[in-house]
Amino acid sequence: MIRIFLVVITFFSHGFMLFSASLTEKLQENRSLFEVNQDWIKEYQMGLSLAKKGEIDLAQDAFKRALILIPQGNDKSETEIQYALLFTHYLKQDSKKVIQEFEKSRLLYADQSFSFHHDLMLLLYDCYEKEHHEIKSNYILAQIQDKYPEQAQELILKQALMRKDMEQLKLISSHKPALNYLLELSENYMSKLKSPRFAKWLGLICPGAGYLYVGQGKTALTSFFINGLLIAASTQLFLTQFYTLGVLAVTFELGWYIGGALGGKEAAKIYNEQVYQDFQSKVIMQENLLMRDKFEYEF
Repeated sequence: MIRIFLVVITFFSHGFMLFSASLTEKLQENRSLFEVNQDWIKEYQMGLSLAKKGEIDLAQDAFKRALILIPQGNDKSETEIQYALLFTHYLKQDSKKVIQEFEKSRLLYADQSFSFHHDLMLLLYDCYEKEHHEIKSNYILAQIQDKYPEQAQELILKQALMRKDMEQLKLISSHKPALNYLLELSENYMSKLKSPRFAKWLGLICPGAGYLYVGQGKTALTSFFINGLLIAASTQLFLTQFYTLGVLAVTFELGWYIGGALGGKEAAKIYNEQVYQDFQSKVIMQENLLMRDKFEYEF
């Protein structure tokens, strides 16, 4: 009878655990039958089950209740729940919340003995990098280099891509023959760039020319014709001695004229960003630098 009871409890708990089988055993190995029936365990398992179904908000509520109910002194399980909650914020792409939760939790003191240490380091690095906390992201990267050197090499490449550090990319490719193709890609990227300053001056010389320079033909024609119509209208109003209306038309024309020149400058910047994103995505896909693919465990 006792054996049957143990089998049922084990099946029940495994049905709710969402990590790999080996990790499930690790989480359960120090947990007694009495603990399984505690409310905080039920909330934790409910949170894991909800997270697996994609119900992240409800999972977060369950993890928060588990943290409230967990008795003092159960530091290991508390740290695991804090990580689960942290990971839900990461899944919601809320980097600021991840950082806030981490810096006030026990995870701040987690070392390699923590089951999810590898994933925690990657997650933190990604969030600090996205929030432009370069000092902290560099510190985490140094920790990864020390403990997970192979992973660090990929992160260094991704960091150079995210920061648009072309010199660093060239340096990386020169030290790793397999990345020599980066030189050709970077040269192709540089050759496609447009000068925002040149686009602005083109727009000042001829309305719409800045847009035409970056390949926005329809916008260029619209800008040219509107400016032309306003110039023609203001000229006609002055010739027919409608000076007040003429001044008003000139004012509108100056707004369109200057706005068109500045718009061409911004269009060049957007064009350059799109070209870089295309270059960046090619390298990320080629080298499989997607962060989610690097995690050892997920819900």
